[in-house]
Amino acid sequence: MQFMATITWEPGKRDEMIKRAQTLGVTPPEGVKVLGEWIDVHGGRVFRLAEVEDPKSMFVSNLGWSDLCKIEATPVLPLEQAMSLIPAK
Repeated sequence: MQFMATITWEPGKRDEMIKRAQTLGVTPPEGVKVLGEWIDVHGGRVFRLAEVEDPKSMFVSNLGWSDLCKIEATPVLPLEQAMSLIPAK
């Protein structure tokens, strides 16, 4: 299962976010494979595409950062896969 996460933080939390990332790293926990990650060039937002076997892994991954930022994780399907599920008319 794949999730697209949008991670946002308030400007006042920026330095704390950077410090935690430099100190603890941003390696996801076991069970979460990051397929891609992009930062908004204006700052304050990161987009992460991750794949998990068990959705609980996504919860654990997000929990470690939820005190500093808001994380919206949405389950997604590749477009080709979604289109193959639509019955032909």
